[in-house]
Amino acid sequence: MTRGTLSLLLFLLLAVDIHASQESLANSFDPSVKPCDDLARHVCVDKWGMKVALRERNEGLFNDIVKVLGRRRQDGFDRIVKAAEKAAKTTKEQESCRFKNININETDFKDDSKKFKIGKAYGEMIAYGRFVEGLSSGKEVRVFWQNGPAYYVVHIGDKSRLEQNETLDDVKNEFVKGIFQGFFGKILGSDFDRKAWFVYHDLKVSDFKEVISGETYWEKKNSDLSSIGTKGEAYRYNVLLRTNGFTGYGNVLFAHTMYTHKSELNPGVADDLEALKESILEKIRNSVLKASWIKNDHKKNITDYIDSYKIVIGIDKKYRNPAVLKEMIDVYEQEFSKVTVGEKCELEMLSRAHGIARHRLLFTDRTLIPSLSKLQYETSIIDYNAFHTGNSIHMLPGFLHILNNYKLSTGFKYGYVGWSIGHEIFHGLGITKNRASMYVYLKGVTKEQAFINAEQCYLEFYEEKQFCMNNGPCPVPGKKADEGFSDVEAARIVFPILQEALKGRRARKRRGAKDSVELPLFDWRPPGVSEEDVLMAAGAADYSEEEWFFIGLQFVACQILDRKQEELAMKTDEHPRSQIRINAVAQQMKAFTKAFGCEKGQRNFLTEKQCALYSPKDYWTEEDDRSGTTSSRWTKGVTPSRTTTSRRAKGNDRTKTTSRPWTGDARTGTASWNWTDRAGPTTSSAPDVHSTPVVTVRSNSLSAAGAISSMLVFVTMYMRLSWM
Repeated sequence: MTRGTLSLLLFLLLAVDIHASQESLANSFDPSVKPCDDLARHVCVDKWGMKVALRERNEGLFNDIVKVLGRRRQDGFDRIVKAAEKAAKTTKEQESCRFKNININETDFKDDSKKFKIGKAYGEMIAYGRFVEGLSSGKEVRVFWQNGPAYYVVHIGDKSRLEQNETLDDVKNEFVKGIFQGFFGKILGSDFDRKAWFVYHDLKVSDFKEVISGETYWEKKNSDLSSIGTKGEAYRYNVLLRTNGFTGYGNVLFAHTMYTHKSELNPGVADDLEALKESILEKIRNSVLKASWIKNDHKKNITDYIDSYKIVIGIDKKYRNPAVLKEMIDVYEQEFSKVTVGEKCELEMLSRAHGIARHRLLFTDRTLIPSLSKLQYETSIIDYNAFHTGNSIHMLPGFLHILNNYKLSTGFKYGYVGWSIGHEIFHGLGITKNRASMYVYLKGVTKEQAFINAEQCYLEFYEEKQFCMNNGPCPVPGKKADEGFSDVEAARIVFPILQEALKGRRARKRRGAKDSVELPLFDWRPPGVSEEDVLMAAGAADYSEEEWFFIGLQFVACQILDRKQEELAMKTDEHPRSQIRINAVAQQMKAFTKAFGCEKGQRNFLTEKQCALYSPKDYWTEEDDRSGTTSSRWTKGVTPSRTTTSRRAKGNDRTKTTSRPWTGDARTGTASWNWTDRAGPTTSSAPDVHSTPVVTVRSNSLSAAGAISSMLVFVTMYMRLSWM
């Protein structure tokens, strides 16, 4: 058997495995661990089936797009591949290309009269997109413009006062003046208005010598280029178009592929989410209006902010037209065509052409990720991610793609994406002083006793000993509360929306092979699949839609980490680590206890320490004791019955009931939880937290005072970019 035949066979087997895992996600769960004791260990099992499911979650859209594209390369991508193959042969040549056609040398830094020259070269390099994530040595400068017009040079993290002048000639800092001239002269040419407002930090050349002189992205990533010629097409798309080098071009190419191959990739899944998005916003808005502790003028400030939210689901609507996307591709292709084919520094020159094209598109307000328009790079739209910055939220297509799995339940999909939308919205509504102080519209609200009490409650809850690692570190005080607040409040808001969607539309709470009741959303199916085929996978019908909602939350948070990785997440990640994140949400929601039939004494039974700010507290009552719970399958001592007969016949030890993963009283802080009893290789995980600052100034006209005021708001708000 040839190597090519073997590779094809392995690919087909993997494709079958992935499809099977999509259809039988429930069969990857561990029935010996009860959700009422530990939802994470019940769902996020360190086994092959779950690893494949997580890989599909993270890489599904990318894999499907590559299959559609095959080896039909766009001209620009073909040039990039060939240039990369050539550049990989030697790092010395790449280094010699670093400053080609850039008028700067080492001796300039020793001459004070060369400040403008250095600044101009630096501005040109920024225009080329040279300083992508990880290459700024902590000295990140953003250069951008706002309508008015006004031009900005902002040093991220610099808390000093912003200077401003009415013309470029009035800018006294020669280094900064050079940056303005180099960047905007390169992007706008003769259209550069030298009599606009210029707003900037007072920068020193000496602080940026290391950055300006540093290596390029492709010098740093030369080891990745070395396999461009030997590995498959997917590797080439991944390394070249999903990374910082050519992501802007990759994004429009991938989006164009999505909307010219709708039957295979179904980007229309985003359309189903519009109504859900509006319902979530309305619920949150109403919860603010109903909050008796918030004064009316403060309510207006908060609801105005909620109403201003721009939430992009998948691809922004104005870019869902293939013709528009093709025009954007052409902008990149035209810049690429200006680079001489086969020249010594072709990859470096193509990278620069890419940066120029991207900035010219930005200047005409054309970008697939508008909330990241002030960066010199952008994230890939096919990544598994969702993020919040300022009053913008973007749910990337890569995050949504799993919703095209027609075998997954509506409850799962509401939990997976509805909760994620709500989580990002709540990022702008609290809860710690550090976070809330960024938002002007919360000024005054944070002084109310109800807000102070809720903040203290969330701080205390997420620092409880039950969330410590077994014989390991505990959560860093104050670090997890903001993300935990967003987790809990979002789940409380979205769960009733699911109930409303299901109310009166089904005959029972489980959806199985004989259940033909049409559910309200996410009913797309691929070509050739009949309506009769749209059934839950074997075993999945043992979970109600309400239970699937919480499983959807857990699937978003799933990470399979070894102990060292878990300890690192505990210390550095603002999110509660995946092993406890949704367990914490479960303890705050009566709906979880009811859905899974938890009993008092089980770890995820509704906690008495109820934390709530905008959503109502959810105490357990005597009436709840009398009415009971929805399910009794997951109570103590009961093993789920969904395991198949064939597995029992094989003696699969998954049918055995294991000991409870904790001892003692978790409510008093004496619990000892085996959160780290599993270890294994890292699986591509949930999105990381980044603190990359993002400018969110929005102004149609800028007065001198307005320019500084807007920028000060932007700086003091920390320009937060928050990732799921």
